[in-house]
Amino acid sequence: MKTKFFLPCTLTAALIILTTQVVNSQLPSSITLTKTVGTTAGVCSATSNITVAAGTTVYYCYTVTNTGSTTLNLHDLVDNQLGTIFTGLNYALLPGSSINTVDAGLSIPVVINVTTTNTATWKAYNAGPSDIAEAQASATVNITTGTLIPISDWALYFGIFLVFVFIVARYLIDKG
Repeated sequence: MKTKFFLPCTLTAALIILTTQVVNSQLPSSITLTKTVGTTAGVCSATSNITVAAGTTVYYCYTVTNTGSTTLNLHDLVDNQLGTIFTGLNYALLPGSSINTVDAGLSIPVVINVTTTNTATWKAYNAGPSDIAEAQASATVNITTGTLIPISDWALYFGIFLVFVFIVARYLIDKG
């Protein structure tokens, strides 16, 4: 009888210990990063790839999401083309929550003259440093080649051309 009673108690204790270890274990710190680019200040664009004319001011937005189970309190953001955006930014990024640079009060405008792809690295961590998580994201700004004239402007230029032809024709008729 002792053996039958002892075996289930041992098995039950082992299951309790195993269950406690699984429940108490934390997922590693992890984040995701999204980088977008647009031409309107104060908003995060919906795209990471745009086409503009040379000399256009574009606005970058970086959004980080805490996909781990630990609150991350300190943040660094570095862009390979723009340099350090911030370091040691104090913001409690709770598990499952997000923050972007626009909501953090940052505007990141850049005048683009050549096609540019840049990559950002966001590092989120706690003092120590501990619980370090990093993520990267890229955005591309393409420059148009040539000058695009809207269709309404074509109509204007065609009208000016016709007036010029009419004036030249009238001159030749009157002279001739």
